[in-house]
Amino acid sequence: IGTILRTANWFGVDLLLVSGDSVDLFNPKVVRSSMGSLFHLQFSGTDNLAKTIKELQQRNFTVISSTPQAETSVHSLQVKPPLAFILGSEAHGVSPEIQQLATITVSIPRHGEAESLNVAVAGGILMYHFSSIIYSEKSKHGRKYPDNLPAEKSPERGKK
Repeated sequence: IGTILRTANWFGVDLLLVSGDSVDLFNPKVVRSSMGSLFHLQFSGTDNLAKTIKELQQRNFTVISSTPQAETSVHSLQVKPPLAFILGSEAHGVSPEIQQLATITVSIPRHGEAESLNVAVAGGILMYHFSSIIYSEKSKHGRKYPDNLPAEKSPERGKK
């Protein structure tokens, strides 16, 4: 997750929403691998990801999930902010229940033989692609996201 934090900071992500079953963001390995980016990002936590996704959609967020099986390529999708990405675990990806709640599910085109991408790499590709769209829009319209993001509680330390 440290690499995701570092990448999110690079691409100007405003907020990271962390589910209750995520690794502790203040775990020494996470802090070290974030290369300090952890301290330049805002976080919010939720123990009810499904409810939070629905709240984001009610606030006009496009909630984007990714799976290799999706028919829509990330490159063909042109959406406007605000956006939220769902990134799953390395081992299990995004659960089918959460996947169904996404506004849209995209695939990252594969040209080689690798079975899958590391979650940090997939997240980085999504952040890169959509930051290109967002920052061109930001220069026209000002701030990317509304200030009233849903948050049930701050992430708890020590959760895995």
